[in-house]
Amino acid sequence: MKRTMAVVVLAAFVSLALGVTAFAQELEVALIADPGGRQEAEGAQQYFERMERVLRRGGLAYSVVTQDQMLAGALHDYRVAIVPFAPNLSNAGRAMLRSFCSDGGKVMCFYTTYGLERELGLRSTRYVPSGDDRTLFRHVRLRAGVLPGISDGFDQTSWNIQSPAPGPDTLVLADWVDANGEDSGHIAATLADGGLFFSHVLLAEGEGDETRAGQMLHAAARYLEARAGTRKDIAIIYGTVSESAGGSDSRLVGRMVGEMERILDAAGLPYAILTDEAVAAGALEGRRVAILPLNFNVTDAEARALHEFAGQGGKVIGFFSVDSRLWPLMGVGEGEFKAGGPSQPFNVVKFNSAAPAVFPETFAQRSSNITAVRAAADGTVVANWHDSDGTDTGHPAVILSPTGMYFSYILRSGDVASSSQFVLAAIGHLAGEDFYAFAAQHAAETLWEFRRFLDREGLVAACRNDARAAEAAAEAVRLEERAGAESAAGRAYDAYLSLVRARKAAELAFIRRLPSRGGREFRGTWIHSINVPNFDWDTFFAGMERSHLNALLPNVCAAGYAHYESDLLPLSQLIKDNGPQMEKMLEAAKRHGIEVHLWRVNYNLWWPGREVVEQLAAQDRVCRDPEGNVVGGPNTANLCPSHPENQRLEIEAMLEMTRKFHPDGIHFDYIRYPGSQACFCNGCRQRFEQRIGRSVEQWPADVLPDGPWRREYLEFRRDQITLIVREVSRRSRQIDPRVKISAAVFSTWGGRWGARDGVGQDWRLWVEKGYLDFVCPMNYTQNVDELASTVAQQRDWVEGRVPLQSGIGAWRSTSAWHTADLVDTARANGADGVTFFEYRGRVVTELIPALLEGPFREEARTPWAD
Repeated sequence: MKRTMAVVVLAAFVSLALGVTAFAQELEVALIADPGGRQEAEGAQQYFERMERVLRRGGLAYSVVTQDQMLAGALHDYRVAIVPFAPNLSNAGRAMLRSFCSDGGKVMCFYTTYGLERELGLRSTRYVPSGDDRTLFRHVRLRAGVLPGISDGFDQTSWNIQSPAPGPDTLVLADWVDANGEDSGHIAATLADGGLFFSHVLLAEGEGDETRAGQMLHAAARYLEARAGTRKDIAIIYGTVSESAGGSDSRLVGRMVGEMERILDAAGLPYAILTDEAVAAGALEGRRVAILPLNFNVTDAEARALHEFAGQGGKVIGFFSVDSRLWPLMGVGEGEFKAGGPSQPFNVVKFNSAAPAVFPETFAQRSSNITAVRAAADGTVVANWHDSDGTDTGHPAVILSPTGMYFSYILRSGDVASSSQFVLAAIGHLAGEDFYAFAAQHAAETLWEFRRFLDREGLVAACRNDARAAEAAAEAVRLEERAGAESAAGRAYDAYLSLVRARKAAELAFIRRLPSRGGREFRGTWIHSINVPNFDWDTFFAGMERSHLNALLPNVCAAGYAHYESDLLPLSQLIKDNGPQMEKMLEAAKRHGIEVHLWRVNYNLWWPGREVVEQLAAQDRVCRDPEGNVVGGPNTANLCPSHPENQRLEIEAMLEMTRKFHPDGIHFDYIRYPGSQACFCNGCRQRFEQRIGRSVEQWPADVLPDGPWRREYLEFRRDQITLIVREVSRRSRQIDPRVKISAAVFSTWGGRWGARDGVGQDWRLWVEKGYLDFVCPMNYTQNVDELASTVAQQRDWVEGRVPLQSGIGAWRSTSAWHTADLVDTARANGADGVTFFEYRGRVVTELIPALLEGPFREEARTPWAD
């Protein structure tokens, strides 16, 4: 990427010392041991022991580090960590690996990335089998000149790999060679500044090959050691104590750490991730900011460490549910949980006159509940929650104190531009304006980064043939030059704000240059609840019409409820409280020219309560894992797809929607098993034995992977799901042939991890047999290159038999330009239309409307519309 003038000028502002390195002088790597558990623990132990042997033969010193030691901060004594294969690492353990990398450490991973793709310099990995004869991956050939002074390779037979797609700056260290000595076309190992990735577990064959493999790892460790970094000033504290407490909030702990990572990444601020145990052991020493994304339980030792940290000048920023012993650090006097209720009024954060000037005036975030807090004597309320109409709820959203800040709900990264600006403002105000220089430099360096263009010249040139796009590009250039002048004058925060505006203009230019498609195209959107604002269906569909959408797929029933008077299912509480909605919805949709395809969640009971689950379990109607446990736990469950009563319910419930409402379509979802670990209930055993005409001696071992009846059992599972699709398709068309049949399906079909074997969803067969009128693969990846290859593969599977409507994970998208890029990429690789998940929040107000500037400039009708 070319460095612009603003980058060069802003670089002068980045002079903050990030602290001293925490590493010793001698190279000794940390060898991470699998903690044991359900996932291939025996194999993990064998691979660990082989790795020990390889390291000894390669002369590389190591110390074994357990997960408990990792969580207590042991990795901070090392520069390089090796993970031979640890499938049972907890979320906290994986977070500690990220923390290690974010604090300057380096990793070597084998077969599994543990979520460290960015650190390993990888865009993605893809499962590739060697075939039944295992001849494809037989030798690892090292590329010359990448790591000098080592051998040319070693023998290893691998039965499958996770083939890596390296990033632009990642080196290819080695390739796989097949049994004939030919290049297999697949990478064996990559090397980036952050670490090494080997695409299988290390199984070098014989003493000589183990020695050569060990020499490779020793050289790679030295390479990585030379690039080890320094400690970071900002720490995100992973609430391991809160996560282990149990309850719904505990399940959100890891997710909220990830949200905060995305926010800080967007702001360009370097950070480390520390566990509660590491904080208690003193890992905050020398840092400046501690962020608590969701830390409602801390130990006494950690509470003392945080108070000492604040006493020494550190700043503490907390969100939503924070251990009350830490409230004084954030200016909070008292607080209690407050639910939003049906109106959910906590939608907008508005800052008042007491807020420092660096804070934004407002930002939106839909919050279902908050902690209603009062400020302590040294705390100042600087923002309140407002509802969507602008009414002040009177409840504080943000409190500032001399030692920290408190935000009264979890902070999501959805509108990452707003959330990152908010967090940056808080950190800069509390801990030092030099953080603004970091953010401004990052904004300057990434201003012109798009998937298709990596510099200003590329985007400006691409916009020349479109006057509207050229206008936006010119505005971005003007603002970039203004930022350069502001940074030269010593106004880093002003430069940052100008660059933020410049980025918005550049994104608009990118969207405007994308081609539009009018005429015939399915433009649908899923919605998971019909609880639309005030149940004002005309306003709702008018918004869809303005955005040039033409189809809604609303969830109207599941295995345990219906949003209408059903002869088969209990009436939902939503309809009990608000009255009938189905007829109103369908009539309003027709007035606005929007098709409605009624969506049923198949098999999944969606939290019916413990009593209902226990009752169905007693009837042997719920899925069980190989150990006999109810899949989903005691409070929710999935109906067993092979049980005759469950099959009857699914078929009749789908047909009821056609018979009662004659909609534009009916839509399958969750039309699959809940995973590879289901179902192994007594009923499945009996029905399978009846099918094959003999008893299965060892149940379920004989139908699990490597069992003698595995292939037949996978076919049995597929047939249970296909039965439902076939019968619904046949009988619905008899009732009303105008009603379209469709399904939301997994993005993959074949292969070990594909839908066909993984969850019994043989959706390619459904297309071939004509059971579906269109198919909606859930292509929720945010990697545009991956989406391109996925849609191209789906196009080949579908072979033009029915329209292919690519699912777009818009709720995950961080920007409108990225959503537009996803849409354009799906189209370019064979998608006949798109379906967005889901029509809520920013997807409605920002992301889809932005498509009107480019891909959705023209209106379109569905392929079968009159």
